[in-house]
Amino acid sequence: MTKLVIILKNKLESIDTILPLINLINPNECIFYCQNNKHKEVLKKNNFLFNEIRSLGKLSIISKNNNFFINKLNNFLLLINLFLLLTKNFKLIHFVKLYRFPFFFLVYLFRSQIIFSESNSFHDERMNLKRTIKDTKIKKKTLSKNIITYNEQNRDYYQNLNCDNLILTGPPRFYEKWQNYLELKSHEYLKKYHPNLNIDEKYIVFFVSSLNFENFLDNEYYESIIEDNLKSINKILPNKKILIKPHPTIRQSKLNNIINNVNYKNVFLTYVQPNLILNNADFAITELFSTVMIDAKKMGIPTIEYTKYDKETLLLTNNSSIGKKFIDYFINFNKEQLELTLKTNFIRKPSESYKLNPKFIELINS
Repeated sequence: MTKLVIILKNKLESIDTILPLINLINPNECIFYCQNNKHKEVLKKNNFLFNEIRSLGKLSIISKNNNFFINKLNNFLLLINLFLLLTKNFKLIHFVKLYRFPFFFLVYLFRSQIIFSESNSFHDERMNLKRTIKDTKIKKKTLSKNIITYNEQNRDYYQNLNCDNLILTGPPRFYEKWQNYLELKSHEYLKKYHPNLNIDEKYIVFFVSSLNFENFLDNEYYESIIEDNLKSINKILPNKKILIKPHPTIRQSKLNNIINNVNYKNVFLTYVQPNLILNNADFAITELFSTVMIDAKKMGIPTIEYTKYDKETLLLTNNSSIGKKFIDYFINFNKEQLELTLKTNFIRKPSESYKLNPKFIELINS
């Protein structure tokens, strides 16, 4: 009997990464923990992820109160609860939570049952660039004896650590069975949340970041970048529908002001899971590179980044994208070049596919 506890990070990245693995395992019991009500609301906003969590198990909130002392008490109660679950032979997957006091005691008491997982499926250069800008060094460490990682670069960071199981498995969102599942769910969710959208017709997906201060950007021009993207698409591709997918932490009022300030055509605001809306995309465009553009690239979808980096970032990247391996067309605040690019005859390539490492199944079932 497979019994699992998953302690999520506040960002959606962790559940987005681990969910395909849990789906394939289909445990008899599964408990997901999120930190607080705000975290739960972010999960709920991503309707697909939230529904999948509920279909696989139970979602519990660690602390429903923002008071510092009540938070401490709730963390202590969580510690006791996790201890009891581990004594009942649950396996526990965490992303960093159990390296903090007082939870690291559990790692020493239940080493064989606790698994540390990387939260990011992919390796990209953004963190290295941030470290260069801030002059800090990489600090990857783990107390866990069982580690799951999803790319060779991250695996190499853990090679010299004393762990029993270092399991390298491909990016979970690109397991063949999960991809087939997403294709079915794509039609279901688009039909439900965008009934006026013809899902057999190719559209454009525009990923918009937080609209808060962003590293790498010349933030003074943030709104202008968004407007250039929308105006150019409307001008060059007037009949193409645009699905705008905001970042989960976006300043919604600011996005609404930008969209409503000009009478843009064929714009649909969507909160459907990125991999579901990418399924029928003509191309993906963004104003700042993020992990979703890696997904698009690996799905064989042409990728465009139209942005305005600050001078320091352009110097570090040699006038290319911070995610240059995954961006087909990088344009730094040149509207004419953007419009010329939009006239391209975009051709989709076959999607990449990976397989789950059977050692992970062995670890969960051991």
